[in-house]
Amino acid sequence: MKKLTKILSLILALAMAISLVACANSYGKIKRAFEKAGYEVIETEETANWEEWTSEYGCKVHYFQKTEGILKQPAIILEFKATDDMLDLYKNNEEVREFLQDASNNEDAKEFYNSLVEKGYANGNCMVIPLTLTGYQSVLDIVKNA
Repeated sequence: MKKLTKILSLILALAMAISLVACANSYGKIKRAFEKAGYEVIETEETANWEEWTSEYGCKVHYFQKTEGILKQPAIILEFKATDDMLDLYKNNEEVREFLQDASNNEDAKEFYNSLVEKGYANGNCMVIPLTLTGYQSVLDIVKNA
């Protein structure tokens, strides 16, 4: 009986450790990847505008920008608490749907999230919205490889 209790305790501890890793916040690694690519975090009036309408979806807004000559390449990282919130934001916000035009409009949160990851719009608990035409694909590549 003692052996069985130890085995069950070990399995439970392992399951808890795996669930903590699965729910880990990925913003730090995405931020490092953007900084490595020459982006910097910017606090602007536009960030405040995004924060207003994203607050109801439980996400935090991070505004990044890379300047190459006269070109500015902005991107917004939305840091969520749950992937269900990503789907809610997508469904209920026309502006986000326009930015993520090629994302799957799947009702299942997991399928929707997987389509975002595949395209490069999401990594962990973060969703990216590239706000540039010139560096659009490079922003998605940064997120994919973070």
